[in-house]
Order: sequence, then C-alpha cells, then structure tokens
Amino acid sequence: MEHRDPSVFRLGAHGSRAGSSRAGPPARLTAGHPLAALPQAMARAASRSRTSVWPRTLGRMDELLKLAADAGVEVSAAEAALDDEMPQAARDAIDRADDVLAKLRDRWPSMSATERVVIGEAAGTIRRRRDAVARSVPARRVLTDAIAEVDPEQEQDPDAAT
Repeated sequence: MEHRDPSVFRLGAHGSRAGSSRAGPPARLTAGHPLAALPQAMARAASRSRTSVWPRTLGRMDELLKLAADAGVEVSAAEAALDDEMPQAARDAIDRADDVLAKLRDRWPSMSATERVVIGEAAGTIRRRRDAVARSVPARRVLTDAIAEVDPEQEQDPDAAT
C-alpha cells in the first residue's frame, strides 16, 4: 500500500473555476484551506481518546465532513461571484452556506469529542471565510426615493366598467 500525504489533492471537475474535467497537478493545501488542519486535528483527537473511536464514528464523521465541505463550496461560490461582480449571486451563496453551517450547529450536541475537534476546526475556518466574503458584498442601494403616483384606474372596480 502506497503512503499518501493527506495534504496533497488533485483538482478535478469541481475544483477548477473553468470547470474542466481534467485533473490538475498535485497541489498542497494552504494554511487558509478549511481542511488544511484536518490531519493534525484527527491525530490530536485520537491521542486524547483512551479507546479507538474511529470504527464507530467514521460514518458520522464522513457525513459531517461532507456538510463542512458543502459549506466551503458555497463560500467559494460566493467568492467567485464577487470576483465576477455579481453581488446578488454572492448573497445567495452566503445564504446557502449559512443553511449548511446551521445544520452542523444543530448536530453539534450529538457529536463526540473527536468529531467536535475535527468539525469545529474546519467549520471555524469556513465561518471566517464566510464572514470575510459577507463584509465584501456591497450593500443594496435604492436608486430613487419617489412618492408613489396615484393611478385613478386602479381605484375603479373592473366589473363596474362594463
């Protein structure tokens, strides 16, 4: 079995902004990436545990990590929308990320200590990115402030006109 460095990943169909399906060269997770601290967090959690918790929490951990990844994808979509000068699309992506982060918060009480360490670090990084994007979204502005015009036809009953 070949040992793989967990901080190496390949960009695939969903990883590139252009949407190419061709895998790119191996890249290292940077310090700002939400999953960069994952191997260290898992090692710390395992060292704190007296018994092995991996077999029973692996399925739940997988599901929780997928939720965290979904939130990260939505934050990345918001960042891309801002880069493309589409603030409403960024707001929508932030709302979707908030929904996924809310699902993780709802599941927090039922998480084991190991899951809380791993998911807490990943979700914290995602939340900081989300907050930075939200601060960058321009505020909605009203173009004009005008008094509504009264339309006399609007006050008439449509059936009475016949």
